[in-house]
Amino acid sequence: MLVYPLKAMHLMSAWARVATAVLLAATFLQDRGTDLVTVDVQVVDRDSTPVSILGKGDFEVTIDGRTRRVVSAEFISTSSAGVAPRAFFLAVDAGSFDASDSAAFVQAAKGFAAQLQPTDVVGVFTLLAQGPFLDPTLDRTELGRALDAMTGRRQDRVSQFNLSSSEVLDIVAESAQRGNITATSMMGRGTSPATPRGGAAPVALDTALQRVVIRECPGVGDVACRDAVVREAMVLAQQLEQRTDQSLSSLGTLLDALRDYPGRKIVVVLSGGMVMSERPGEGNAINLRTEKLSQQAATSNTTVYALHVDVDVSQKYAARSRQPLSTAALARERTLSSKILNDVAAASGGSMFFDQVGSGDVAFGRIIRETSGYYLLGVEPAMSDRDGRAHKLSVKTNSRGATVRNRQWVVIAAR
Repeated sequence: MLVYPLKAMHLMSAWARVATAVLLAATFLQDRGTDLVTVDVQVVDRDSTPVSILGKGDFEVTIDGRTRRVVSAEFISTSSAGVAPRAFFLAVDAGSFDASDSAAFVQAAKGFAAQLQPTDVVGVFTLLAQGPFLDPTLDRTELGRALDAMTGRRQDRVSQFNLSSSEVLDIVAESAQRGNITATSMMGRGTSPATPRGGAAPVALDTALQRVVIRECPGVGDVACRDAVVREAMVLAQQLEQRTDQSLSSLGTLLDALRDYPGRKIVVVLSGGMVMSERPGEGNAINLRTEKLSQQAATSNTTVYALHVDVDVSQKYAARSRQPLSTAALARERTLSSKILNDVAAASGGSMFFDQVGSGDVAFGRIIRETSGYYLLGVEPAMSDRDGRAHKLSVKTNSRGATVRNRQWVVIAAR
């Protein structure tokens, strides 16, 4: 749980006093003589600039797939007099970077700070059990010191067979399909994980395992080497999942803590990537995890954005294995490591951007532009929506070329 000193709480109290926007958007609503629930929506054009000219007739809102009447639509510009300043929380996924990546992600974070408005409040949170933290502040010097204290904490097990993340996950998935076993059961057996009951299973020529065997083993028929590749893939897969699990758990802790903060919050996750297994039957578990985080974002009135920082995966792999990743393999690496970030951000009303340069200037600029204005929609819910539970929310607009960003869940207090 986050603990904020008295100074920070005074700052937040002052911030709350100047707020004119509704404090809880798309979450719990205190009925003040109205039957409306307020839904917080961002509508942006192709350049991430807010579209500010829409009216209530330009929106379509559904809750659990059923249309709800839009009674009002008010555009709120954060630069308008009397509107609460934006509150950003920079969540650094330090476990996704190693020490050599520190300069790249610190530079990206400082690029973000350089583009902020003087009135923007900023806090820093590390997605690790221990790490630098900064209470929300207007002090950019203090912010810079907190960012300078950040360092990559990833500690990878040395890979004997130079396995990339996609190869690790593909080999684990293939082994599970052949032997109808999971990573957990394989790790607990005394027999070779690549050899299910009845003898060694044949490996197709077009599998990830066979491609690695051809590349790394003395001979294609070297069963001992093949089994060693599978064992290493199992260990590395477990490591990848533990790292991602820790990051997602820490993000959930942050979102829960932000429930005590007034007004809209914007969490920006700075990450080198989060990877989860694609083993059969486990995709649903990942979806449930994403769903829970998006519900936590809704109840804390928080929008989540993510910046996936390219940490030179291709160069590191080439240096380790003495051969470069193919274009297709590199694209798959990036897709795997960005999928969770993209899903969490989209479900929480934000978006994920990819930074290949390391400065983050373009991506952070888009985030700052997108969050400079939003709509508060007054929506008439049904009685069945008022039960204090999470309901699926969808918002669409008929404005051409516009993109709607909204949290995918709404929780309306029971009467």
